[in-house]
Amino acid sequence: MVPKTLESQNYKVEKHGNRNDNPSGESPQTIYTRMKVGFPMVKLQFFVKHEYAPQLNSLTWTLDYTKKSDFDDSCGYWYIVPHPDNPNWTRVYYSVEVSMFDWIPKFVVQFMSNKALTDATGWVKKFSELEYEKQGGDAAAAAAAAAESLPVDNKHTSKRKRGSRWFASKNEESSSTTITDTDDESCSTDETSIDASSSNVAASATAAAVATRKEEVGLKRYALMLSIILLSFYNVHLYFSQ
Repeated sequence: MVPKTLESQNYKVEKHGNRNDNPSGESPQTIYTRMKVGFPMVKLQFFVKHEYAPQLNSLTWTLDYTKKSDFDDSCGYWYIVPHPDNPNWTRVYYSVEVSMFDWIPKFVVQFMSNKALTDATGWVKKFSELEYEKQGGDAAAAAAAAAESLPVDNKHTSKRKRGSRWFASKNEESSSTTITDTDDESCSTDETSIDASSSNVAASATAAAVATRKEEVGLKRYALMLSIILLSFYNVHLYFSQ
């Protein structure tokens, strides 16, 4: 798994439309995932709603606002396009925004908003390239390209599944892995509209749940302060008893 990720499990998957309607051969899906990340003395659980759009080469997400997460809010996207110079490479765009509650330690906030970016893209690069080599690497890609150039009558003997392009395409070298914001000019119009839609959904749902979350933050803060006070009294007691 991605570094710091302890658990990741889908608890609901909804498929939309007919996969034959998409060039990739895959159906659009809404994927609900329970995730848990771990740090020293802190473990956080959150529930994510992914919107997978294979026809747009994108995956966007927000929190699943029907469940209680340890994050205040989070949204983002993955977006891939063919590399302009090498057909066997893929250019990857990744964006994430995270809002934490006040009781979350600062080092966790810094990790989720900064280091998690490079860890996530680095993990995808490493394992997509391993999968690419398992499928034959450059030789298999060249054979597939040759099959694509065959006459229409002969293509049925060399048909390849386009839906596996995510792992069958070799990512760029690490210096070319791109991390962008939603306003990056190199992103397509479709990508920008998807991310804007995700942000609007996140904003409206967060506004509806803000009162409940403030109560949760208050209870957790009081519990934390009470624990600190009790520990302080206990330490004082041990000091004088010795």
